[in-house]
Amino acid sequence: FEIAGEAKFREMERAALAQTIVGPPKIIATGGGAFCQEDTAELMLKSSHVIWLKATPETLVARIGNTKSRPLLHADDPLVTLIKLLDERTQFYQQAQIHIDTDGMTSQRAVRAILESLDTFLGKQ
Repeated sequence: FEIAGEAKFREMERAALAQTIVGPPKIIATGGGAFCQEDTAELMLKSSHVIWLKATPETLVARIGNTKSRPLLHADDPLVTLIKLLDERTQFYQQAQIHIDTDGMTSQRAVRAILESLDTFLGKQ
C-alpha cells in the first residue's frame, strides 16, 4: 500500500482473493475497501456468501486500537476518517447477502451471530 499505492494494492488484493476463493469452503476476511472495488465485489458475490459485519466508527476505533498499521487512518483524527469511509462505503457494503450489527458484541457472540445468520441464509436457498 505504502510502496505502490492503493490502486496497485487493490489489484493485488483481488488477485489474492481470486486464488483463495477457489476450492473447499473457507472463511476469508477482507479489508474494508476490498468490497468497494467493482470487480472484487462481483467475484465475491458470485463465488461466496458475503457478510457485512457492521459497526459504528466509534466501535471500530476502539477495536482497531493502534492505527499505525492502517494506511487510510494515518490522518489527524481516525474517527473522522472512519466516519467518512463508512459514508462512502455503505452503498457497497449493502450488497452483501448478510448484514450483522456487531456493536456491543464480544468476538464469541459475533461468531455465533455469523453462524446463525449463515444457517438461516442457507436454509432459504
